[in-house]
Amino acid sequence: NLGSGLAVFGKASVVVNDTKIHDNNATEGGGVHQGGGASLFRVADSRIFKNVADKGGGLFVGNASITGTEIKENFASTTGGGLFVRRQGAANVANSQVIHNKAGEAGGGAYVWYQAEAKLADSVFKQNAILGKSEEGRGSGVYARCSSTVRLARAVFEANPPGDLGGDDVFVDASADCP
Repeated sequence: NLGSGLAVFGKASVVVNDTKIHDNNATEGGGVHQGGGASLFRVADSRIFKNVADKGGGLFVGNASITGTEIKENFASTTGGGLFVRRQGAANVANSQVIHNKAGEAGGGAYVWYQAEAKLADSVFKQNAILGKSEEGRGSGVYARCSSTVRLARAVFEANPPGDLGGDDVFVDASADCP
């Protein structure tokens, strides 16, 4: 089950505007799952909330632009409570709120995985959390792993409690073993 609310695959171009995606469950991307890097996904002025997945509670993306959107109260049992940026993916998040999301292991607000890139501008990451105790238990706001890049511009991080291994707002782990 991928993307219970919305699943985007292949060379699709999808624009979501002024939409609510909520109360969905999936393995990856409870609210939205974008498979493969060929598709283009844009979301603007929307709310993605109360979705549940193993990875990417709110969104699991590869090539996405997210603007003026609230990503709130999503849950991932492992990584990326609000947002999961997949392997070699790219996500631009601007003028958005990533708040009250939770992950079991890492990246309460966002998890940026394996040579991926996230640009976070004029956005708020607030009260995201990590629930479990594990080797990864860090990055309540954002966790970047395996040669990933996080670019911040006027982003606000507030009240993201540290996991058991630290890293309350942004944790970049370039030393992690990568498959």
